[in-house]
Amino acid sequence: MRDMSSRIRNLLSNRELWMLLAIISASLVLRFALIRVDRIVRWDEPDYLILGRNLFTGQGYTVSGRPELHYAPLFPIVTGMLYPLTKDMKLNSDICFIIFGTLTLLPFYGLAKRLFGLRIGLMSVVFLCFFPALTAAVLFWGTMLEPLYLFLLYAALFAVWVAWETQKLGAYLAAGALFGLAYLTKPEAVVYVGVMFFLLFLANLRRSPFTWHAGFRLAAGIVAFFLVI
Repeated sequence: MRDMSSRIRNLLSNRELWMLLAIISASLVLRFALIRVDRIVRWDEPDYLILGRNLFTGQGYTVSGRPELHYAPLFPIVTGMLYPLTKDMKLNSDICFIIFGTLTLLPFYGLAKRLFGLRIGLMSVVFLCFFPALTAAVLFWGTMLEPLYLFLLYAALFAVWVAWETQKLGAYLAAGALFGLAYLTKPEAVVYVGVMFFLLFLANLRRSPFTWHAGFRLAAGIVAFFLVI
């Protein structure tokens, strides 16, 4: 009982946690306010949303009756899973904008904190929360897969740094898998997985000596990427 009350007191006195919760709450409020403004579903966003709807209504991964082999599948899958509940394709993309736009703050904060400390981590995540290019610009100009893509990309980059710091196999596997999911959202992520694992290789190479354990972890991360994609 004393341990439980002590944990509760520590939780209530954790300023970092409460500041992070305040930033997350602000992000949710901001993004909810933005989606209440009328916008046009444009560029290739309609195709992604139609793919998701058709996939989860028994019509297959199609846009105009033919199997689609061009668009990456993860965003259609995520929005398509929402369609039976909402029956509204635009609402599905708005939900993804709110959820993944806010979730992106967490791996970004974790990475910034590990690199530069608590103070800079909080300052940077506040900036990310309100930065117009990642809020309003995404909503009114881009395809709404960007919030999902950025969340997965930052999560993968965070996992890469944890892999370097801890040298744990799980972190290498997580980095590879997250890069794989990012690739299934936007194929551009293949550049990041190549660069990041090459940098991990160079960083491990500088450690003396370079062991087979390090090579195994690197190989396992790359295998995880290919298994996911």
